[in-house]
Amino acid sequence: MNLLVPAALAFAIIIPIILVFYFLRPKRQERVIGSTLLWHQALQDVQASRPWQRLRITPLLLLQILAAIVIVLVLSRPAIFARSPVSGDTIIVLQSSASMQATDIPSSRFQDAKNQISDFIDTLGSGDHLSLITMAHTPEVLIAHSQDKSQLHAALNRAQVTNQDADLGQALSLATSLTAGHSDAQILVVGDGHVIQPDQTLVLPVPVRYLRIGTDAPNAALLALASRVVQGNLVALAQVANYSHQQRTLPVELYANGQLVSVQSITLAAEATGSIQWGPLNTNTQYLHAHLISQDAMTIDHDAWAIVGSSIHGRTLLVTNGNSFLLAAMRQQPGLDLYTITPNKYNAKTVGNFDLTIFDGYAPPTLPDGDLLFVNPPNGSYIFGKVAPQVKISRIDTGTDTINALSNVDVSSIHVLTASHQLTPALWAQSILSAPETPLLIAGETNNRRVAVFGFDLHDSDLPLQPAFPILMYNLTNWFLPQPVMGGQSLAGLPVSVQTWPGSESVTITSPAKQ
Repeated sequence: MNLLVPAALAFAIIIPIILVFYFLRPKRQERVIGSTLLWHQALQDVQASRPWQRLRITPLLLLQILAAIVIVLVLSRPAIFARSPVSGDTIIVLQSSASMQATDIPSSRFQDAKNQISDFIDTLGSGDHLSLITMAHTPEVLIAHSQDKSQLHAALNRAQVTNQDADLGQALSLATSLTAGHSDAQILVVGDGHVIQPDQTLVLPVPVRYLRIGTDAPNAALLALASRVVQGNLVALAQVANYSHQQRTLPVELYANGQLVSVQSITLAAEATGSIQWGPLNTNTQYLHAHLISQDAMTIDHDAWAIVGSSIHGRTLLVTNGNSFLLAAMRQQPGLDLYTITPNKYNAKTVGNFDLTIFDGYAPPTLPDGDLLFVNPPNGSYIFGKVAPQVKISRIDTGTDTINALSNVDVSSIHVLTASHQLTPALWAQSILSAPETPLLIAGETNNRRVAVFGFDLHDSDLPLQPAFPILMYNLTNWFLPQPVMGGQSLAGLPVSVQTWPGSESVTITSPAKQ
């Protein structure tokens, strides 16, 4: 403990003065009385009033001494000096993930954290520096090594809470980089602790402290929503989590195309997860919405949406004289509206527009718009290069596959391939399957159009009989007509890559509120 005004201790001299007054109490005059029976107490007082007699401890004396001590302490202003949370060079990591939107404290956890950081800025010393980093899926530096309180407050006001997770490892790595060259640096993490834990133990060169925000309030969440076809019936699946310390029964509503299907409840133990299934659903269902009914401090994780099947279907035309291998493989592809026609009836001007056209053993003089897949094309010059007469094939090798056409495809399972046309691909086309004699499968993109070519007749190979063939056709179809959003589940607040089909002129994105 320290004294802010140590000179005030001089006033402690009042304590011995009080004691002296008690020692030197004045003498009383002597009087003759008839009896001392009622004067025993007075006699004692007379004895105490004699100078330098033994001091009698009375309640009044104790109160006076106590009052004197309190007065001296108040005047000397005792204080305990502690290290400021933001002394030296401090990097504050402010958690800005979805859990910071919880309202288990007044306003929200995020606002309370900002208020406390604002107080730290106000108490910043003349030799102190402060840096601010927000911690969400990707950390962001708001301001670095600043002493200017107005600039620090302005940077703090720019901090916004997100719907993302908080990556602690990335945030600490970024904060550590700001401590380089500063011997008195420290890191202060301000948040509720609901973060993505690092894959390994972090060893940091500077002290790290944690300031917890919020309470351990119970919470429930919808983790995922998806649909699938089971035995010909469309069903919906929702995954629910109970982040509480006690068992809870949680009701969940399911809406299909905006109409309530039903409400189902699931009972989960503490810190447990479980699944709810609805079905069969109407086959014309296009999108699903699940809503968790729960009175929690955080409601942002109570809703989930899902698109049923493929969000868009590609129109595909197969021009063939009855290639059963191609027909079977293309009919298995999801998200395709498949049409077939024979070469003698094909006319590019009257057949209509298709997103993908497949020519089997045939190539028209005028090519249609959209993507193109050629199988065993006749000799000649084409958009993809030149086709020469067939040659015998000695072996099959893999080439350059940047489009992932061979993903999960076992090329070694192909044992028979007697002959193939000699292909001379254009510069923009890459050889995916090849032989020492010629490329066997080429693919590439030119003028906003994707083109692939099988140089051989499928009937001259055992490829269509192998499990690798439908996988190969699936990969090629996804390359020709990719789903707009890959990966199924998309998390709120994170960037989403929207893939467009070749030839697309515009993209329309509709929110769950149909805006």
